[in-house]
Order: sequence, then structure tokens, then C-alpha cells
Amino acid sequence: MERPGADEAWWEVENVTTEHIVELNLIDSPVVNESWGPNQIDQDVLPPTEDFRLREVPCPVVYDMRAVGEEGGAAMRYEVAFDCEKVVEWELTELE
Repeated sequence: MERPGADEAWWEVENVTTEHIVELNLIDSPVVNESWGPNQIDQDVLPPTEDFRLREVPCPVVYDMRAVGEEGGAAMRYEVAFDCEKVVEWELTELE
């Protein structure tokens, strides 16, 4: 099984909602500025039942995470540690 290297973390998102996800963002935590980072999805959307993986996330660091659905709802997780050689997993079950 493939794993992150000594100087990186991975971010894996599983979309189990009924919506397409149109944005996945990270921002340093605690928030220094109000602007979310760039959209990390490399395709147009993340469809329901699909997975997304972002590799080479610098580490160690703490991020807030955000997912935005096609209908404008969002889900967020705060102060998530991205430790080197680890995979941060997020199962999206609902957007508000």
C-alpha cells in the first residue's frame, strides 16, 4: 500500500453526499486571513461516491478544511493536524 513520504502528508476526501463537490479548500489554522486557499479539485467536480486525494501537502501543519457543494452548502473541519507520513481522511456525509 502506498503511503506519504517523510516530508509530506496526504489529504483524502470521500464524497458520500448526494451532491457534486465543486470546491475543496485548505487554510492555515488559526486563520491569519479570511481568504480560503485555492480549490484543490483538479477536475471540474467531485461526484457523489467518488474519492479525491491531494498528495505532497507540506507538513507538519494545522489546517482548516472546507468542502462546497454545487447547491452552495458547505462542510468544514477546524484545526486538523497534517502530520508527516500520515493520511488525513475526511468522509463528507452532509453539507449545510
